[in-house]
Amino acid sequence: MGIAALRSFGSLAFAGAAFVLAPAAHAQSDPTEDLPSVGSAGLIDAAKDCSDAHDGATVDLALLDERGWTELTITDDEGEELDLPVHFFNRAEGDPLIVVPLAEGAPAVCVATGIVAEGAAAVPAIQTAFADAFGEGMVEGEQAAYNHDGKMIATNFEEDEEQGFVAQVAVLEQQSGD
Repeated sequence: MGIAALRSFGSLAFAGAAFVLAPAAHAQSDPTEDLPSVGSAGLIDAAKDCSDAHDGATVDLALLDERGWTELTITDDEGEELDLPVHFFNRAEGDPLIVVPLAEGAPAVCVATGIVAEGAAAVPAIQTAFADAFGEGMVEGEQAAYNHDGKMIATNFEEDEEQGFVAQVAVLEQQSGD
């Protein structure tokens, strides 16, 4: 898999998650408005849980629950639960928000996201921790991809004007021939 493929797959995963998150912007309780602060250990743990829950075609939400992740309820302005094509999970302090979009016809993806308080300076250490956990990956700048049990774990970091330096880790099916 070349770095161009990494960009393509990573962009697809993150764009797909953003697409199904758009309806949540109209929710009273939008979990993406206040992302948790995370470090490499929380991101790696979430990536492992997402990878274990991902069977190539779907993400097993019950397995996330078994691993201690709690599904969040998203409500509208009247407090009514919204039926969105996305599930949000959190666990404990230091753990990222897990987002599982369920858009029909879209590839299964499990995304862990959170704020890295140390900013861009933390990226090399996080990438080293991911390489220690998943083996050497393909790294270019603030993007990287690692293989784990037949799945691709793509990492991306970007500055958000409102929240700070955001880490995104997407687990998706490894494409054949990669």
